[in-house]
Amino acid sequence: MSVHSAQRGAVSLLVLILVLVVTLIFGVLWFTQMGANEDLTKKSSAAVKDSKAATAQMEFYRDYYAAVAPLVGGGVPSTIPYDATKSEPAALVAEAVVKVVSTVLEGVGQQVDAPSERPANLVSALDVPITRVKALKGQLAAKDQEISRMKSENEAQATQISSLGTAHADEKARMQSEFESNISRLNSQINEVRAQNEAVQGKVRESQTELETSRETFNKEKQGLLTDRKDLESTVRAVKSEQRIKRATVTSDGKVLSADPKTGAVFIDLTSKNMVRRGTRFKVFENGKGGERIHKGYVTVTDVGAAMSEAKVDESTGSGAIGAGDWLYSPIFEASETVTFAFLGQLPGRYSREVASRILENAGAKIGEKVDVSTTFLVLGEKEDAEAEELTASADYKNALLWGVEIIRAQDLAPFLKQ
Repeated sequence: MSVHSAQRGAVSLLVLILVLVVTLIFGVLWFTQMGANEDLTKKSSAAVKDSKAATAQMEFYRDYYAAVAPLVGGGVPSTIPYDATKSEPAALVAEAVVKVVSTVLEGVGQQVDAPSERPANLVSALDVPITRVKALKGQLAAKDQEISRMKSENEAQATQISSLGTAHADEKARMQSEFESNISRLNSQINEVRAQNEAVQGKVRESQTELETSRETFNKEKQGLLTDRKDLESTVRAVKSEQRIKRATVTSDGKVLSADPKTGAVFIDLTSKNMVRRGTRFKVFENGKGGERIHKGYVTVTDVGAAMSEAKVDESTGSGAIGAGDWLYSPIFEASETVTFAFLGQLPGRYSREVASRILENAGAKIGEKVDVSTTFLVLGEKEDAEAEELTASADYKNALLWGVEIIRAQDLAPFLKQ
């Protein structure tokens, strides 16, 4: 409900009440007139005059009420509900108006900020919206000031935005010019790089041609080297085979020059020039009838000289005393070369790998870390760990097969350790 509508309703209701009051008074007068017929009869002329005046006044109130009633609101009859045939009290006749006004007064508090308050009458009901309107006007004035301030800020911001827009346009133009310049420079660089790339591709093609030529030459040389390697491997195997045959035929390494059966001293023809070492053990034998070799025992070198070396008898077989002319043989001694051993795995049994290596070195042999073409014997032991690869899968074993190195088992090493 707007403020003006509330004001019109309140005024209409007030006028209605006044009309009702007048109506009630008229009713009282009318009932009094009925009760005083006799007096009225006597005073008919006066009554007629008064009646005409009252009728005129009543018509005036009726017309006034009919004009004011619509302003009070729905529920109020537009004409006075008066029936001359009934003698109803004015309060009952005005009950409909009172109900409408009461409903209006009850709703005033619900439509403003104080729902628990009920105005006593229409006049006081106007105070609430009037007060609210004043407060709203104050708030509207504050809002107007705030709007005015915000408009000023907006205008300032618009001015700033306009300035920034101009600066942005200038910066955009500058960046566009710089971009076009960079594009031009980049295009020049791309063209230069393309030219360089074409030159590089030409060099690459030349390099590829040279590489193909070099590869063909390399493959030919590689094939030649493989052929030479196979020839060398065949030569090594042949040499190793000759060495094995030589050992198998027990070619003598030297002779006994003299021997003293009492002291066990033996002098041999091997000297320092032959690279014989102290501690080297030789098997002693003589050639019997029909080329039979008769094993007489063992001697061990005790002193090496430039003209002869001295040894002592450390084992005799009882086949005869060792004497001048007997032959000497050692599987790990060669007058012109040193026998080289290599080991795979650990040695089982009495001698460990370390002890066996030390005995062989003391006897003049050489111990190699791995198999090469100079290796004489490869001793095949046992795996150190059950989960380790097989010894026959190792590179040393494969190289030994390739180069013809003689492979012996650990038990086959015993004769070399008993020298």
